[in-house]
Amino acid sequence: MAGWPWVQSFWPLHPRCRLSWKQEEIHGAYLSVLFENMADPIITGRDELGYAKIFATLDDTRDSSSLNLEMGWEGSQWGHLAIRGLQKISEDTDEYLIKPLLHLKYFPRTGDVGAADVESPTVTPGRSVCLQEVYEAEPTNVELSFKSLGWNSLPTLHHIVDKLAGIQILEIEKARFEIQKGGHDVGTQRSILVEDKKA
Repeated sequence: MAGWPWVQSFWPLHPRCRLSWKQEEIHGAYLSVLFENMADPIITGRDELGYAKIFATLDDTRDSSSLNLEMGWEGSQWGHLAIRGLQKISEDTDEYLIKPLLHLKYFPRTGDVGAADVESPTVTPGRSVCLQEVYEAEPTNVELSFKSLGWNSLPTLHHIVDKLAGIQILEIEKARFEIQKGGHDVGTQRSILVEDKKA
């Protein structure tokens, strides 16, 4: 498992969920897509972990009380996140950070459209995370939006961004910004045993 000294920026989208199989029940966060702005961790994360990593420009600016993130591709801005009124709180380990991470590992089969060489649910076990700084804000101080730009502006991302733009945001429950120290090579990832439906 390759270990990377740092990643400049990454922004995952993973709702909390509970999945059950006959063999086991797992509570955690489901990783639907992970945007990163460096090629090296994207390539290894796809090949070794099967994570749905996608390149995007992630231009973030912040000060002691605010954070602004613009998400884009080749000059086309498709996502915006702004948090105002951030307040630094005491460092602790948030429950969300130590929960398992669930993902569907999928590799298409060469020469057979629609078929898979690998199609397996996986879990990366929960782990402790050292937090350098933790900030929180009132949910009403958060702006989050996605803009559908179509194939011409986002030829490799339009199908993903279109889905994000179509999500109706009913409520923002929590606003939290964390700076983590160190990381983990997620070498403990494992496949989840699923009963063969053909058996």
